[in-house]
Amino acid sequence: MKVRFNGKIYGHYLRDNNSMRHFCRDVFIYFLNRNSNLTIEKLKQIFKNIHCDYEDNIILDEDEYKNFLQKTQTGERRYFDTPILYNDKKLYFLNQWGNNGIKNNKDCDNINHMIEFAKEQGYDIEIIENDNNPIKEEENKMTINNQQNKISLNQILYGPPGTGKTYSVIQKALGIIALKDEELREFLENNPSREEIKEKFEEYKSKGQIEFITFHQSFSYEEFVEGLKPDLESEDIKYKIEDGIFKSICNRANENYENSLREEIFDFDKLLNDFIDEVERHTAYSIDDNLLIKVIKNSNGDFISFELGGRVKSNQRLTRDVIKRDLYNFIQGEIKSYDDIKPTYESKNIRHGNAPYYFRLYKKIKEFYEKNKSRYFSSRENLKNHILIIDEINRGNISKIFGELITLIEEDKRLGNSEEIKVKLPYSKEPFGVPKNLYIIGTMNTADRSIALMDTALRRRFEFVEMLPRYDNLPKDIDGINIAEMLKAMNERIEYLYDRDHTIGHAYFINIETFEELKDVFKNKIIPLLAEYFYDEWEKIRLVLNDNGFIKEKEFKYIGNVETDEEKIVYEIDNNAFEEIENYIKIYDVEA
Repeated sequence: MKVRFNGKIYGHYLRDNNSMRHFCRDVFIYFLNRNSNLTIEKLKQIFKNIHCDYEDNIILDEDEYKNFLQKTQTGERRYFDTPILYNDKKLYFLNQWGNNGIKNNKDCDNINHMIEFAKEQGYDIEIIENDNNPIKEEENKMTINNQQNKISLNQILYGPPGTGKTYSVIQKALGIIALKDEELREFLENNPSREEIKEKFEEYKSKGQIEFITFHQSFSYEEFVEGLKPDLESEDIKYKIEDGIFKSICNRANENYENSLREEIFDFDKLLNDFIDEVERHTAYSIDDNLLIKVIKNSNGDFISFELGGRVKSNQRLTRDVIKRDLYNFIQGEIKSYDDIKPTYESKNIRHGNAPYYFRLYKKIKEFYEKNKSRYFSSRENLKNHILIIDEINRGNISKIFGELITLIEEDKRLGNSEEIKVKLPYSKEPFGVPKNLYIIGTMNTADRSIALMDTALRRRFEFVEMLPRYDNLPKDIDGINIAEMLKAMNERIEYLYDRDHTIGHAYFINIETFEELKDVFKNKIIPLLAEYFYDEWEKIRLVLNDNGFIKEKEFKYIGNVETDEEKIVYEIDNNAFEEIENYIKIYDVEA
């Protein structure tokens, strides 16, 4: 949030006496300068009511302040040390006007109360930005709940179209990640532009900490968790198990969580890449007398697999995933023979059919590793929050997509928590759980589907955050038209004629600067949206638009004197009506 008060700009997380707590203190001083006849007791009562504190310590005189400092060690930190002179007495004003516009545990919105107080006094004040810093917004939720794990791991932003759900989810994701990322925290606290925030969002997507998907009617478990896919690199018709987006980010988050608990981390990727380079330096790299190894790469030069075989033909393939699964256990001595190497798929065999080849390769990689083992260990990782964003979450078949995993996303069922649950996946037969450092954020358009109609299992496991149309930042004067008042009036009528889920969001009007742009929005977005809402019930559409001339009865030129049993009225959009400003004004001002 940013506020302009008497020409000075204040904002959450702005420094150098420009914070919102300084705003509250400056409003207090401004009030004192214009009200010189009030008692200290009266001042205490006025500002206690604004702050909603449970004690009379919002304002202290000099003796009260000294007594307070003697009672607590936090006094100097919680109070402005510089006194304010009022009627020759020194007053001290409370430093903590926090919660950053978020309600505290007494259901009090202190900052916004002070803003309303300043408006009621007729002071020169204006809200110029009403979006909180995303990192601070998430920290506020932590503070209110008094512990981090109370930030909901599963949440859905829901509301009518155009209320900024997808827009907000980007900031929310970065805010959650920044709770564990000092570099990102510093970036967000410097009030970056929207373009910079989007660039940072893409950066964390490329790092693997954020995944973004959109649900649709045909989205499946095989795409979301794991499924069988054709192996396009194989000459024969073969299928391989491929991880879906949910399993992939769960694995990354869990690997990071486990690494954050270890003193040292085995750097598998560095070891494998060094070994690949070693193999490629030789025309024929021999594992032993009878077995050669060859590196297979795709057209982009990315490693696909090793081929193992005799000197005439290589026919055994070993991919990165299989090596990663087994190599560390081999180095640690947990795989003592090839009988300990299990299949990667459902099989009647107790071990992998090619296990003897794999065992010989692991032995060779271990020999390479032993030459410089310190190179392949690094210090403990910092714990990182990971985010899975599911856009249009209500459009997917939840039972079909999540399957048995819907239970695992509950907070107490997460890995490492009290009621931790793992399940065996149907294709890979691997044990699988959802880590506690993965946050799932969904968005849903209530005009598509009401919350009441959503899958019950999903509703029970997600916190729902309603996002309604916001009018604060809409233009107040475009050729004499108050866009905020116009949209408010339209939404009141829609709520009365239909429901709140089908109101119109502020995003449709947020960047409008000219009357021509406003006309385009109505012609190409608003009226088609209303036609969809009301299924061509044009009488209701005319009521929403205050019967302003946009919609007219259609005249049929070639029908003649055709008689019908019932009178039928057909409506059409009158394009000429868009040329008159008065028609827009009448949407919200019936006196105009």
